[in-house]
Amino acid sequence: WTAKQDGVEKMEWTAKQDEVEKMEWTAKQDGVEKMWWTAKQDGVEKMEWTAKQDGVEKIPEWQQKSLFQFWLLPKNKELNQRAKELRKQGILSEVLFWKNFKNKEKLKGYDIDRQIIIGNFIVDFFIAELGLVIEIDGASHDDKQEYDQERQEFLEDLGLKVIRYTDKEVKQNIEGIYQDFLKNIENREKELSTYPPRQSTIDTPQRGEFSTHYPFKRGIDGTIKENLIIKGNNLLALHSLKSEFAGKVKLIYIDPPYNTGNDGFQYNDNFNHSTWLTFMKNRLDVAKELLRDDGVIFVQCDDNEQAYLKVLMDEIQDIQFINCITVKMNESKGLKNAHIEKRLPKSKEYILVYSKNKFIFNPQKIEKNQDELKGYVKYYNKQILNINEDMSLWKIGDFSESIDERLLNADKLIYLVEPDNDIKLYLKKNSFGRIVNSKGNANYYYNNGKDILKVLFLSQNLNRFIGDLWTDISTININKEGGIPVLSNGQKPEKIIQRIIDLATNTSDIVLDYHLGSGTTCAVAHKMNRQYIGIEQMDYIETIAVERIKNATQGEQGGISKAVGWQGGGEFIYCELAKWNEKAKEEIQNAKDLPALVKLFDTLYEKYFLNYNVKIKDFKEKIVKEEGFKKLALAQQKKMFLTMLDLNQMYVQESEMADERYGISTEDQKLTKAFYSKK
Repeated sequence: WTAKQDGVEKMEWTAKQDEVEKMEWTAKQDGVEKMWWTAKQDGVEKMEWTAKQDGVEKIPEWQQKSLFQFWLLPKNKELNQRAKELRKQGILSEVLFWKNFKNKEKLKGYDIDRQIIIGNFIVDFFIAELGLVIEIDGASHDDKQEYDQERQEFLEDLGLKVIRYTDKEVKQNIEGIYQDFLKNIENREKELSTYPPRQSTIDTPQRGEFSTHYPFKRGIDGTIKENLIIKGNNLLALHSLKSEFAGKVKLIYIDPPYNTGNDGFQYNDNFNHSTWLTFMKNRLDVAKELLRDDGVIFVQCDDNEQAYLKVLMDEIQDIQFINCITVKMNESKGLKNAHIEKRLPKSKEYILVYSKNKFIFNPQKIEKNQDELKGYVKYYNKQILNINEDMSLWKIGDFSESIDERLLNADKLIYLVEPDNDIKLYLKKNSFGRIVNSKGNANYYYNNGKDILKVLFLSQNLNRFIGDLWTDISTININKEGGIPVLSNGQKPEKIIQRIIDLATNTSDIVLDYHLGSGTTCAVAHKMNRQYIGIEQMDYIETIAVERIKNATQGEQGGISKAVGWQGGGEFIYCELAKWNEKAKEEIQNAKDLPALVKLFDTLYEKYFLNYNVKIKDFKEKIVKEEGFKKLALAQQKKMFLTMLDLNQMYVQESEMADERYGISTEDQKLTKAFYSKK
């Protein structure tokens, strides 16, 4: 397109299409390039807008004002017509809201738009500069709770802030809505002001996330949005996470060493009670700082430490006891019954649940078993003959078939009982009525000509809420879950972790397991679309946990995969705490005899940080040559060598990583700075 004035070219737009550059618009004046926009699509860069003036890249004023770029959001263009229709419908509460707030002077200068398409959803109102969505919920939302939840999670996953008002609030208290709206705008401004400043180039975010520090994707509030698997001492790793994840984690689940002296995961699983409790407390004190205000921690244990652990956790500040869940963990057969005359077979373990003050469960239901059903199904001996018709036309008939037939017809079978309380409801004889409570739950009633009776549907009583006794999850063949080598009986069924995640979290919440073991927690979190952090010190993390999660990304079909429709996808970052004296410890542990230990003296002295409370010279020249020392078991000799190491220098400190002695690569230094949001 070309615009000319008096025969002189004043402005020109050009559109090009070739293999690399798909579409280009250029604006020129008197032959000088003034402003252009480019859209590219290739394997790396999906969409880019660049503004230049006189060949120099400029940041437009509208971009400088806003961290959130509205055009980066996904948009289903097929909804354009529907959005136009919604704008014309004129729902009273939305029209009232629009008339009061469309003037941007009332909203601190921000423009507000109506009926905007984001992804496959149409939101009521949107302030693009703040990434702020406003929804007006009318009566029609009462039966759309699942849809609303899905939409809310999608919008929040894009980094948007969603605020909601009801139809009634807008109609009755528009001034109060205005004051609350301004407060939300101010809070959003504060959130964005703490986010790291945007660079001069625009990277197209994935799922609405901004990547400001390679290689970690971050949310609009600066939170790392990566799944992390970390190898290293879990106490140090927890401290390392504090600066980035304090107050961000929704769920912590741990399955620590049980202090049995026979742990299958090679932990030191043979502490005395006091040492084990100190070990646990040191980590719980740090872990609780990572929890959100509505966060929760689940700790699985057995009889060896359950009583001690509960007393310990009761004393930890800022968390409160919620439940002690008893869970069946073994089938009573085979070797479990070998010494039944001396001790009853162990079939259970415990899960202690503690939370911050604002935690609320997502109640879960499970199917009742046949034994539970047989006891009361017989009472459902009436049926609604025309259940698919309008309630005002419903007719009742008898039903006397078998229990199996009743279960097949559960949606129309009813049981008439006395109401829980005195119901003030006018109904014609032989007619039905319905009352919907404040939570949106409907109760049905029937007038039999004499009394108003409550109607119980069999279909609504085939399930029960999960309590604190879990006996319904099988532990048979769980060693085949995850597609990894067979592990010992310390592995937990994926269904237990799924239940805990369902009870305690929503999509995209952060889940932490700092006793990762075989990787069950993170594998399940991955399949359930939760962000996760897993920490493990043992070397098998690479061959077991990491491989298991890699299998999950590739669509492994064991465990809960079929139940949740898992087909693969996603990613995670594996990283390690940089070792220093920990390397020396490993060399000592790997020594095969005393001569090999003695050879390590010079290496330890020259390379590593030693405990100067130990007289190293005397130890080398005298003690190791004494007959008493030589007669010690190799494990005891190694223990004495380990006392030479400074335990405060087991890993490299971030502040010292540039020191050449540690050999930390430039790339690893860059990674560390990126993690701690440092340039």
